[in-house]
Amino acid sequence: MLTAMTAIGKTRWHHVIHLMQIPLAFVVLGCIMILLQISHHGESMLVSLHLGSWYFGITGESLHQFGQVFLQCLAAVSCLYFLSATTPMTELFTALRRLHLPAFLVEMMELVYRYIFVLMESASQIRNAQECRLGYGSLKTSFYSMGQLVSNLFLRAYRQADRTYTAMESRGYTDEVRTLGLTYETTGWQKGLAVGYSVLLTGAVLFCRIGGSVWGLF
Repeated sequence: MLTAMTAIGKTRWHHVIHLMQIPLAFVVLGCIMILLQISHHGESMLVSLHLGSWYFGITGESLHQFGQVFLQCLAAVSCLYFLSATTPMTELFTALRRLHLPAFLVEMMELVYRYIFVLMESASQIRNAQECRLGYGSLKTSFYSMGQLVSNLFLRAYRQADRTYTAMESRGYTDEVRTLGLTYETTGWQKGLAVGYSVLLTGAVLFCRIGGSVWGLF
């Protein structure tokens, strides 16, 4: 997926690496809790630390689970980033409508996506104003300024949302957000590439599952 994102989607590698740093931090922290085991017996551990009557270490099973969960999370994040980096959100919403997803859910997604940027812009303005007043000069003032930012952010975003809704109603909003989707033309080799890639992934999954089951019999 990362190769497709850079080679086909024309996304630069440094941008991809910057995007992957954020979810990787959460994935690693979550998988470490799977990797580390606590037991009264340390014989089955590959690496262990003895503290009192407890052993803290890594077992072969926990190492296998760590690798499996880490790679699955990495694959899921790569697919998500490929979709978000190569497809506009309006096209995703149009595709969800064509799949007959309830209109209410699609509209909620559109509004949530829009207000993410409203929150980010409001937070940036408040933080710039606080930094101009030396609001982050010390640890104490930083905590105070952060608390003020969070509390004022939601009040300001609520007022902005109310003004936006009023503006939408004045422009004829009738509880339905309508967008114009693009019509894409696909060639034969693109369809063949998509089908071949899907068959390859399906075969790889079946091979891993069947191969793992057969290997477990021995």
